[in-house]
Amino acid sequence: MGFYIANTEGFITIEPHSTITVPIYLQDNTGRLFISPLENLDIIAYSLRTGVIDIELTPHKDALIIRSKEQGIGMVTISLPESKLIDSLIVTVGSALSPGKYVSVLPEGTVQYSSIYNQNKWISSNSKVATIDPKTGLAKAYTIGKTTITYGELTSTL
Repeated sequence: MGFYIANTEGFITIEPHSTITVPIYLQDNTGRLFISPLENLDIIAYSLRTGVIDIELTPHKDALIIRSKEQGIGMVTISLPESKLIDSLIVTVGSALSPGKYVSVLPEGTVQYSSIYNQNKWISSNSKVATIDPKTGLAKAYTIGKTTITYGELTSTL
């Protein structure tokens, strides 16, 4: 038997101060969905990082209502304790990289990059075009051209 939040990737991204509803499903070992109502089950839902998101079950317990607060990363978990079934969903609130994918700046101009993650260092692929402080994310352009700004797996073209 399986129990899952309707999101095959295991993560979603939503904007700050928004609300989404995500369905919850219960299925048998062959993957067929149970048609019976979930409201009679003892489903428990909770979130980590409550400063980032709030959650609640719908009255029929067939969906989660996720309300985002501030930019950051939270995790939603649902479980059926008596059957030891559990599923989790990572919720990213806001853009993982700011500014976005493509940025234009004149020579001698600067761009302040930021990320909701804080475990990597900033890198410029072409220091002749622009450099970036590896800790603060402050980029400085030197000449016209393109460089890729990288922070972990995130990239932006400057």
